[in-house]
Amino acid sequence: MDKKAYWLWLQEALGAGAVTDEITAVFPSPEEMYSRGEIEWRLSGVLTNRQIEKLKQCSPEKAQGIVDVCCNNGWTVLTPDDEDYPPKLRSLRNMPLALFVRGDIKRVTQRVCIAVVGTRKASFQGSYLAHRYAAALAYSGICVVSGAAMGIDSCAHNGALDSGGVTAAVLGCGFGYKYLMENEYLRDCVAQSGALITEFPPGFPSSARTFPIRNRIISGLCDATIVIEAGVKSGSLITANCAIEQGRDVFAPPGDVFNSSYAGANRLIRDGARPLLSIYDLITEYSVRYPDKIKPEDMAKALEYLSGKRELTQEQAKEEPKTVELPHESVKKFEPEPKPEEFRVKKLVSIPVGLSEKAKKIYESMGEEPLFADEIAAKTGFAPWEVVSSMTELELEDLVCLCAGKRYKKFEQGSKRNVHFSYSRVARKGEDN
Repeated sequence: MDKKAYWLWLQEALGAGAVTDEITAVFPSPEEMYSRGEIEWRLSGVLTNRQIEKLKQCSPEKAQGIVDVCCNNGWTVLTPDDEDYPPKLRSLRNMPLALFVRGDIKRVTQRVCIAVVGTRKASFQGSYLAHRYAAALAYSGICVVSGAAMGIDSCAHNGALDSGGVTAAVLGCGFGYKYLMENEYLRDCVAQSGALITEFPPGFPSSARTFPIRNRIISGLCDATIVIEAGVKSGSLITANCAIEQGRDVFAPPGDVFNSSYAGANRLIRDGARPLLSIYDLITEYSVRYPDKIKPEDMAKALEYLSGKRELTQEQAKEEPKTVELPHESVKKFEPEPKPEEFRVKKLVSIPVGLSEKAKKIYESMGEEPLFADEIAAKTGFAPWEVVSSMTELELEDLVCLCAGKRYKKFEQGSKRNVHFSYSRVARKGEDN
């Protein structure tokens, strides 16, 4: 049996995004872990009863079948044992135990990687900025990483492709799943340029929960993350928080303070993200850090492009960036933010049936007083990034809200909600996953 099958068996049992560093520290390899059996799993002290039951239910034989499917379709399965496994991901506490790759992962990992992310409902300004920034990064030899979604993601990939550069996309579903078919051609182009990457096995469906899980891989692959345009509930903020937890740089160009679609990115700057006023300044900074990967001649190409002396390689890119929406269709109207003293009554709070177990445990651990993410992490045993990710899920269900000082408060039945810190579900309709 292929050794990859044992890594995949372990990942299938624990679930994508699970904390694995303690487990891999106790057991030298998944193969040896499987051979030791249930008694030693329990004696190890690093596995929960639920995880042990899942380990018993899953089998390496089934995992081998997944490996065979990937091989037949020309998809690569990468595990931590492989030389080509992305080195930056090895340092993560929740390191993916198996990655499915379509394309050439070496074209990605051998370069400086920078993530460009943002809202799906991008304005013309945000779309243009994402395309222009990505093109300049690609001209300089930097790999542009994003999530292959509509809006900012698509503009970033297109910018890199139009400049003849390298780009990579991390998916929130498995290969072969019919997700966002209007972007199928773009994904094919990304695979030819760099790589499509996912943690989910072939055919695995996308959902609201798979995107926050994949976001840690987007940030983990990269040296920095740029948030172009994002509302206060944008999934791009999860990527930014993951980058912060991983010790990566976070940048955001300042946006229109009267446009709610820039509110999340502007708050990132307020909370410590570096304001991005010039993409060439960023390229210059990283060329000093990685002089062997960013060459002076490539920096010159980026400067020529930014100064208008170099045109994009594709004819359709000469006029305007791809996937750009008309301003009147995409730019949100300005709505004054309510004053802190304005409240509305929350009629009923109930825990949805489909809420993840992790989010339920976090919600049940919260009391009446607002808590910081670190405090909740200490109470539940989860990592801070897991708490932040679950809080997004709970906020979407109107179970918690973000209060002043980056603290989270639990909604009880009949409580009043401060809309200064949390928008209603109506206002959030259409925001990113």
